[in-house]
Amino acid sequence: MKVRNILLGTLCVALVGASIASAKEGEKKDRDAKKKDPAARAAARFKAVDKDGNGAISLPEFKAAHEQRIARMKKRMGDKWDPARAAKHPTAEVIFAKIDTDKSTSLSADEMKAAHKRMHARHKKGPKGKRDAAAKKAVKAAGDAKVECKAAKACKADAKK
Repeated sequence: MKVRNILLGTLCVALVGASIASAKEGEKKDRDAKKKDPAARAAARFKAVDKDGNGAISLPEFKAAHEQRIARMKKRMGDKWDPARAAKHPTAEVIFAKIDTDKSTSLSADEMKAAHKRMHARHKKGPKGKRDAAAKKAVKAAGDAKVECKAAKACKADAKK
């Protein structure tokens, strides 16, 4: 009787362990698939933020997603979270206004893609932290006037006005 119980217990533990390993492998495959298809990832993120499913992100939807992102950052950073430094970052409304290029008070998938492209070009750095020629070209093509001005250092006076 004891041997039977021990064997059944061992079998249960082995089955649970195998199912956990299988689930983790499935998650890894999902992550790998997402890495290979960034367009699908972007579409999924857009769909997750678009709560009413109308194909556009409104300001309240954007603010809710922004607050969730900040909460995740606070949790991840723990004691290293600096509220004073965080206060210097632009608010959700300011970010929304920059992305909403057609001033329709909602963000389309195309506007989000364009904003992501501009952000990626701004953060792409070459050796010694300086932008390489390809990044400057991408910024120019994306049409980000502020970055273009900073890169050229030719229109500081215009930026102050």
